[in-house]
Amino acid sequence: SRRARARSCRRSQDLKVQEELQAEQTVKASTVCKPCGIGLGADGRFIGEFKPQPNPSYIPERLVVWDRIHSKAQAELESKPKEPIIIKLPDGSEIGGTSWTTTPMEIAQGISKRLAADSVVASVTYRSGVVDSVADVMNEDDETEDGDDDESTATKLSRLWDLNRPLEGDC
Repeated sequence: SRRARARSCRRSQDLKVQEELQAEQTVKASTVCKPCGIGLGADGRFIGEFKPQPNPSYIPERLVVWDRIHSKAQAELESKPKEPIIIKLPDGSEIGGTSWTTTPMEIAQGISKRLAADSVVASVTYRSGVVDSVADVMNEDDETEDGDDDESTATKLSRLWDLNRPLEGDC
């Protein structure tokens, strides 16, 4: 009947697709690095014998880049003005701090060691017009709902803040 032929046709198409996928995976699996004999199989696992090296050759190069970027960031952080700020907690209490020095982790540790240990990220809402230091790297999609790019509106939004990143102003 028609249904049986349709099922048969679908099965043959499915089989053909599976065979093509297996052929592609076989080709991918056979692409192995000639010098070291290591490659990735179709399932994402290493093919061949993989032996991690204790000190790969690229580590010193990456450390030089890291040191350069880190020292530049630290110098920029040190040049920021250190002013007294007020941090308002969810329960309404207020804690004093210093801009560009006080971190959410320090505040959490001051409240409770357990809170600090259980925290992953802080939710920070700035009260005054603070220019976010990472605004340049934020997505263009992160605009206000009405499309208005008013700085005072944008900075009053609650943001996820790394626990070790210094606070920039009253929040």
